[in-house]
Amino acid sequence: MSCNACMSLELFRKHRCVEQSLKTPCPVCSDQLFESAAPVRELPCGHFMHSHCFGAYRRYSYTCPLCFQSLGDMAVYWRMIDGLVAAEGPLPEPYAHATQEVLCNDCTARGTVPFHFVYHKCGGCGGYNTRVL
Repeated sequence: MSCNACMSLELFRKHRCVEQSLKTPCPVCSDQLFESAAPVRELPCGHFMHSHCFGAYRRYSYTCPLCFQSLGDMAVYWRMIDGLVAAEGPLPEPYAHATQEVLCNDCTARGTVPFHFVYHKCGGCGGYNTRVL
């Protein structure tokens, strides 16, 4: 294992190893994770942060502070955004047929999607955790 984490075999089966990820500071409080006595939590992307920092951070953000992948299943939230976009109806000219290049932070797909002022849906996974290129 290249991340230097000791864990049970049950956790290891679901573990996503990121090299030397415990030798870095916590992205929230900047204390060293490997030397800390505080419990550490692994994020779905393979990065780590202190458990208490995760609790505080999760209150105001849904993405990893390092790679911006979603911290959990966002399907319900994405459906809510789908509903909001559908309720808006078509965009006015000159935006009605405009497109935008995006990169998805969750599935890493790049693509061209219909333009929107706020929401840009990934053509790969259907999520809205995207950034405009």
